[in-house]
Amino acid sequence: METYPERHAISQAKWHLAQSCMARLGFTVAMPVSIPSTAYDEADMARRYGVMDPALARTYGYHVPGIINGAPPPSQAPMSSAEQLALVGPEAGRPGAAPSAAARQVNGKTVPAGGCMGQAMTRLHANFDTSLPGVLDMQSLPRAQAEPQVQAVIKAWSACMAGKGYSVDSPFHANSLAPSSSSPSPNAQEIQVATADVGCKAKTNLAKVWFDAESVIQQQQIEQNNLALDTLRKNINAVVKAAASVAG
Repeated sequence: METYPERHAISQAKWHLAQSCMARLGFTVAMPVSIPSTAYDEADMARRYGVMDPALARTYGYHVPGIINGAPPPSQAPMSSAEQLALVGPEAGRPGAAPSAAARQVNGKTVPAGGCMGQAMTRLHANFDTSLPGVLDMQSLPRAQAEPQVQAVIKAWSACMAGKGYSVDSPFHANSLAPSSSSPSPNAQEIQVATADVGCKAKTNLAKVWFDAESVIQQQQIEQNNLALDTLRKNINAVVKAAASVAG
């Protein structure tokens, strides 16, 4: 998987190149707002089996630290049809269609194939599918959940929650006991539920049992997809290197 620094570096380089291309076509576009997070993790290990940190549960409940009560990021001004054409090209939304020469013209200039964004991706050699690790990651979670030892520990966790007065069958459904989890900030009830949830996870050793089961499955996935994953990692490393040269 791409790490946050890798993804951020590639995105910045891609937009830097696209901005230059857009300027040549007569447009000024702003770099999208990017909110760096050193805790970024595509597998979301901190919450993979639900909220697990007692201190965070006592403070944030089921809310995500860093965005609680936070102002939403500034919205980007909507693009005109001409700007969209320049950015993504006339091929966007029309797979297989061959745009006419006239369709490629904007402000009297020719839009590159795939638009300025497509040109940036080509310049960075980033036109490849990076979804395989995420797909495997999404598959391993429910597969591990179906394992007998994980089913047993989930039942033990559910029984623990029942002992605290909460009827819930899965850690993924615990936040439904706290309606404020969809509000801008947690209330006392949400904090209470989340704290009980985390306490029962610790008491039953849920995270460790589930993680161990999932690790076995993911190791099998790695062995079965070794060549594709190895190739993908080399490609990502090459794009990160190319992105660094653009930034430099």
